[in-house]
Amino acid sequence: MKKIDLLLIIILLLSIVGLTGQAKEIDFATQDSLRFKLLPSLNHNLRINAANIDKSIFFIDDITLSKTDFLSKGMSTFLNVNMTVTDVLVNGIPVSVKEYTNVPAANFDPIIRLQAYIDMKGKTKLYELMFDDVESLPDTFKVNIRYYVTIVDSLQSINVSIGKVTIAGDSFWYPRNLNQDENLQMTVKTIDKIMVSKSDTDLGFTQSGYMRAFETKFTDSLEAPVDISFRKE
Repeated sequence: MKKIDLLLIIILLLSIVGLTGQAKEIDFATQDSLRFKLLPSLNHNLRINAANIDKSIFFIDDITLSKTDFLSKGMSTFLNVNMTVTDVLVNGIPVSVKEYTNVPAANFDPIIRLQAYIDMKGKTKLYELMFDDVESLPDTFKVNIRYYVTIVDSLQSINVSIGKVTIAGDSFWYPRNLNQDENLQMTVKTIDKIMVSKSDTDLGFTQSGYMRAFETKFTDSLEAPVDISFRKE
């Protein structure tokens, strides 16, 4: 690899993961009797670093929320089972999260359609935000979720082939709600020779030197979920 390519990868990685310092340990849990309310997002500002698709892909999702929709207990989101959450911030304040598996559909408010939950249950984890200072929040605020996937052949719900990584839309490659459509503004940064596709359609990009930036806006629906793929040219 050229020295300039390696330098660009390092710069891109720092721009994604170096904003809050060392990742905090996640408190893992199993099935629980609590009730969970899924994050009711207004919109997503999703930034993705795909500088080295042979190793890892990094994500930052800024979700805009309304204070009236945020509960002190049980506020949760689904994310792809192969993703690792490193940091969660509520309006700039770092918070811990709990990870749950095998939560019954009836433990959600509102109750999730059983078949929909069965279809995606094995592809996702449920994360609960541990934040109890709701009264101090402004009427509209942001939840910042930072996560990544390490690219290996044994991934459960991400398709990895030579020179290409594809994440199916129904496998929750961003923190989405199961009961509603989602509006996304997405920016992907790569080095050159990597293309980004949305449901098999290549995205346009701007290039500066060895760097590419892909930007798009779209609405994602569970009836027709958007796939995303990264491939070497």
